[in-house]
Amino acid sequence: MNRKVQRNYEALASVNGLRLDPQSGVMYGNVSGYSVQLYASSDGQPYMLTMSFAVTRNAEPLTKEECKSFSKQYKQIMSLRQQQNLVLVSLRAYSKQEKLQENVKEALSVSAAFLRQNGFTECCQACGQTTSTYSCMVGNAAMQVCPSCYQNISQSENMKLQQKEQASENLIGGIVGAILGSLLGAVCILLISQLGYVAAISGVVMAVCTLKGYELLGKKLTTRGVVISVVLMCVVTFLTNRLDWAILVSQELDWGISYSYQAVPYLIEEEIIEMGSYYGNLIMIYLFVIVGAVPMVRNILRNQKNAGRIYRMGGTEL
Repeated sequence: MNRKVQRNYEALASVNGLRLDPQSGVMYGNVSGYSVQLYASSDGQPYMLTMSFAVTRNAEPLTKEECKSFSKQYKQIMSLRQQQNLVLVSLRAYSKQEKLQENVKEALSVSAAFLRQNGFTECCQACGQTTSTYSCMVGNAAMQVCPSCYQNISQSENMKLQQKEQASENLIGGIVGAILGSLLGAVCILLISQLGYVAAISGVVMAVCTLKGYELLGKKLTTRGVVISVVLMCVVTFLTNRLDWAILVSQELDWGISYSYQAVPYLIEEEIIEMGSYYGNLIMIYLFVIVGAVPMVRNILRNQKNAGRIYRMGGTEL
């Protein structure tokens, strides 16, 4: 969270009687008797906010019709949904801070009124008991839990962290996973290209599948794993782009795929394949791979850094 966003969050929290947890960027507090947490849906969209209420009622969960009916009444609310003991309200994004503050204030008010009208009472998000709760962070997730569940979650997270730290990286498994993932990405690039497009999704799939493949079979994604995955992405993307052109050559000249693949450099040299088109296509795919790889690597490293982290907002980290 950069300084500008933090200052805007501090102002937004202050106007609405909330507090900002500077470590996580989550705003929290109490509105009309309901504890609420307000946070960004993603790091890349800091003003697309979600309100989270830990509540329960002695009735069936909210129906889709009830959720849609509520959302349609207020222009600042995109959607409302219930997930077990959570009611989540997604808000429309506003970059103008005065407008954002005004709409968040209205959304908090009408959401709390909706919960009260529909018989919801505050509860622990984990066990569902109607008791006093804490706003806390568990890894990267904001939660509203009772003291008992807070302790149980703390013990569980610490145990998971110890097990993860004790697990050793499986280099061979990671490389195999990255290769399999990169091949899935290559198939995606080829399929989309044969349809006549160079789509961003193909590069993103290449990055995600390669990194995730290494992490799944390698047990953990270390800096070494990231480097190996990036090298594989670059190599496989280069070979895939050449194979894509070889398929085109094979179709146009009625040559075999293998012969066409070997002939691609010669055809570029002889300007039968335009060099600008060939390398322009390759650079475009590489850019899309970067678009997919950078945020994923950042999220994985952040999750590893925050693994096992649990603390009560306004309190101390365990």
